[in-house]
Amino acid sequence: AGHFAARRLRVRVGAVNATFTAVRAGHIEARVPGAGDTDELTELAANTNAMLDQVERLIQAQRAVSDQTAHEIRTPLMHLDTRILKAMEATRDEMLLRTLDQSRAEIRGVVRLLDSLLDIAGTQAMRGDMRGLAEVNLSDIAESLADLYGASAEELGIGFHARITPGVMLRADPMQMMRLMSNLLDNGFKYVPSGGTVSLELSPGPRIVVQDDGPGIPAADRERVFERYVRLEGAPDGGHGLGLSLALAIAERHELSLHVEDAAPGARFVLQREEVS
Repeated sequence: AGHFAARRLRVRVGAVNATFTAVRAGHIEARVPGAGDTDELTELAANTNAMLDQVERLIQAQRAVSDQTAHEIRTPLMHLDTRILKAMEATRDEMLLRTLDQSRAEIRGVVRLLDSLLDIAGTQAMRGDMRGLAEVNLSDIAESLADLYGASAEELGIGFHARITPGVMLRADPMQMMRLMSNLLDNGFKYVPSGGTVSLELSPGPRIVVQDDGPGIPAADRERVFERYVRLEGAPDGGHGLGLSLALAIAERHELSLHVEDAAPGARFVLQREEVS
């Protein structure tokens, strides 16, 4: 009888652990089976399921609030932009046209800022949520970006090198992975002067490295650089300091780590699977 009871206990504990493993893998709808049974783990199973119910409700609520916020702020801004455009069509005063055009540019800047903040919040809310993800060929994404940035580099007088291993796969959101790599490349191009070099490397793991030979990032700022609104000394004008924050949020959503190293000279951003302790 004692052996049977111990075996049953191990099975129930295993079911709880399996549920947590499933949730961590992105199946936030997973629940502990047999929560209505009467044994030593009934209360634990019931509390676990109640906690998971609350977590799922909070995630759904956060997404709903983000969507509603975007609608309530973006809509009046776009209406204002339309009214300014109509005012521009009704006047030939060059000074007024310049002023109105500047106003439209400011509105578009606010909308871009809002979109970036909502992208970060929404992506953070989906951290570890693997639902809706599929096997993606990262090599194809990297190759398309290499073609795009290679052409831009030539125009800017910047050297661009890509070393991409074919067939590197990851369960991911393809648009988010493209956004992540683009943000890292944009950051490299932003800080490298004409005559400098930016490189993109993709290898199995996956492991993505974006490196430049610009001024680099001081050791004291290498964690802070991923925070929202952070713009380091000497940063070019333009932007809101959100690109790397979004890159980190996307990485964490896919259970990847992202950090920056000293490339001596320059900076090296490394994206790879999180180490499991």
